[in-house]
Amino acid sequence: MSIPPLLPCGLLPHGVFDCTLDEVAANYTWSPRRTELWERFGQFLAWLKPQPAAPHLYLDGGFTGDKQHPKDIDVVLDLTTTDDGAFRHWLVVFATQRPLIAE
Repeated sequence: MSIPPLLPCGLLPHGVFDCTLDEVAANYTWSPRRTELWERFGQFLAWLKPQPAAPHLYLDGGFTGDKQHPKDIDVVLDLTTTDDGAFRHWLVVFATQRPLIAE
């Protein structure tokens, strides 16, 4: 299911919506602040490339709503189906590089 329209309250309906990064950009980069956040998210994706793959990546927070100036993009990497080695790798990454990731 692609990204549905926002509810009158400015939020997405409850659920998980499969979509491409291009669809997210087309729906949510309609202000300079949102474009800036999206560019920074692209840097985060480039940082992810050499890491073990996370099967699913979820976006949430104010960026996925109608806020003109969201503070950030909430990102969740779903590691529930990764092998033990990859899971341990991610624990170390999050423990040692959290300030860098949160920038």
